[in-house]
Amino acid sequence: MRLPEAQLAEVLWRHAAFRDSRPGGRRAVLSATDLSGLNLAGHDLSHADFTSASFYGANLAGCRFDCATLFACDFRQANLENAS
Repeated sequence: MRLPEAQLAEVLWRHAAFRDSRPGGRRAVLSATDLSGLNLAGHDLSHADFTSASFYGANLAGCRFDCATLFACDFRQANLENAS
């Protein structure tokens, strides 16, 4: 499933609020989502759920995936430079 750009931006904003314990925050759950080719560089995606998501060819440079659920994800040809 591919999310529209505006909906993905909303999920990422709510996830940032979740991490910072701000009102309106919600953990990002992007299970089985097609995130291939997207530029998510520098995002803190810690504690998000990406079960079976595809990051094929995505730019994930500098991303934080600490404590994220990454079971069965596709990271082929993704840029993971300085990601944790």
